[in-house]
Amino acid sequence: MSNNMENSQKLKEKLMETYQDKSLEDLENGEEIETKWVMLPFHHPRKVKT
Repeated sequence: MSNNMENSQKLKEKLMETYQDKSLEDLENGEEIETKWVMLPFHHPRKVKT
């Protein structure tokens, strides 16, 4: 059971890294148009496609 929890945590961390990288790429590519910033309680402000 605890192993499953660990896997879930690792998956969350991987997802957060992916979203963070995507946000940085979008900014570098100037694709921040038509996006909005949201505050996630456990991380940095994050862009989401509308």
